Amino acid sequence: MTAIDWCTFRNSTALTSVKLSEKLQTIPDSMFLGCTSLKSIEIPVNVTAISGGAFSGCTSLETFVFPERIQTVSDSVLDGCISLKSVTLPDGIRKIGSNAFKGCSSLTEIQIPEKVEVIGSSAFRNCTSLKEVVLPDSVETLGAKSKGDNAHVFQGCTSLEKVRACLHKEVVV
Repeated sequence: MTAIDWCTFRNSTALTSVKLSEKLQTIPDSMFLGCTSLKSIEIPVNVTAISGGAFSGCTSLETFVFPERIQTVSDSVLDGCISLKSVTLPDGIRKIGSNAFKGCSSLTEIQIPEKVEVIGSSAFRNCTSLKEVVLPDSVETLGAKSKGDNAHVFQGCTSLEKVRACLHKEVVV
């Protein structure tokens, strides 16, 4: 199988694990949206794009590993994954989209790769267990599309104790 239509498994609440075909290159929008029993997913190394909301609302998902070829964490990709404790981002990631990890209330830490340039609005909003974030020097835009945008990148992160930033240039916030 090389292609799958969007929303294919949407709200398949009995689905607990998935191993995707090695031939698959793209995971479309909302493919697993609302799969509340999904605990594990094996994504092949050939996947180059995971579209918005693909795993949104997968409330039983505990770990997620982005394949090495991914360069963008799409908007709302893991929004509302309340059991998510661990996320592995590849070194080549350049953008973390808006609402990407919003509501991942069990996420305690995340390693943001050195090449990330953009972190979208509300990317980590309501990650209530998140304790520390290190923002690499490569970040040019933090939550804003333009100056004055209401970013809310870390709003509701009630356990956040420390944000370390190595920002040696002006950043749009």
